[in-house]
Amino acid sequence: CDYIRNESSLVQSADGAFECVISDFRDWLSEQQQSYSIHSSAYLSYDFPVMTPTLFMQRISEFVLSSAAGQGSTYQSYIGFDNISAPTKVQYVAFTFYSNIPIYSSGFDIYEDNDAWQQAVDYVNEMGPTTASNAFQTCEQWVSMWTEVIAVTGTLYSIAIVTLVAFLTMYVFTASFLLSVLGITSIVMTLVVIMGVFYLIGWSLGIVEAIGISILLGSAVDYPLHVIESYIDSTERSSKLFAAKLKSPRRCCPCFSASAT
Repeated sequence: CDYIRNESSLVQSADGAFECVISDFRDWLSEQQQSYSIHSSAYLSYDFPVMTPTLFMQRISEFVLSSAAGQGSTYQSYIGFDNISAPTKVQYVAFTFYSNIPIYSSGFDIYEDNDAWQQAVDYVNEMGPTTASNAFQTCEQWVSMWTEVIAVTGTLYSIAIVTLVAFLTMYVFTASFLLSVLGITSIVMTLVVIMGVFYLIGWSLGIVEAIGISILLGSAVDYPLHVIESYIDSTERSSKLFAAKLKSPRRCCPCFSASAT
């Protein structure tokens, strides 16, 4: 608790920014010692750290389960015993902290915070005894973070797959390697322009942008294919001299539709 709450990059510094049963248990033991003489055995039995496992179970259960414990009674859901009526072993201990993670941050920004928290927990596990070295951390924002990171990462893979499939589709329907390359180049340039606009206006590649790009790539395949098909058809009907004139009316509709999209 002391290590993590002193990490200002992880935990807020405001009062009430953390709840730690062990820290409050230590303070409670210190308060109980004030009722006894410093030379009495009772005084030593409330010393911290507690001398024996048996005595520790007596004191921690007294702190958490006794209604007279005040603050300790609020931790009943933060610590689990093997037997609530006669506890002999602590099964788990939970701590809560208010982090410095902005609520509406990008998933990739939160991913860095997740790494920082995981490194802190790994350090705690390394420094702790073997009986308490399986600590893990969790946060509500990790769900949205992983959803966005997976969606964006998947989009990057889908871009490569769509590009390859679109090129093969154009090549199958046109039987022209050169025209297929020109068609797929227009699609890639469309993607480059969109990503460039995202960068210029300061957008990060989030889940909304990732879904939008996926939809756009699917829509962008049809229009170059129409233009290529129109060019092939016009060159078959006339000489190359008049090919450009004949293909213009037929490509008007696809180009207009592409612009509208």
